Amino acid sequence: MPAKKHRTELTATSIAKLKPPAIGRLWIADSIVPGFGVRVTDKRSKTFVLRTRYPGETSASRREIGKVGEIN
Repeated sequence: MPAKKHRTELTATSIAKLKPPAIGRLWIADSIVPGFGVRVTDKRSKTFVLRTRYPGETSASRREIGKVGEIN
């Protein structure tokens, strides 16, 4: 099942209010910074992610930046 996509302005408050999906994962894209977002899993994990095309790659991919709460 593909991840659901949503777009919102990501703030500390909006990230704290994110609820995990029943199953799978949820991708919340930031409405201000292109390619930046938060991935929320059914195991209650929240991770900052950047989706862009990196040097040497032909298509865009997502890379984890870090867990929410561990970095500011």
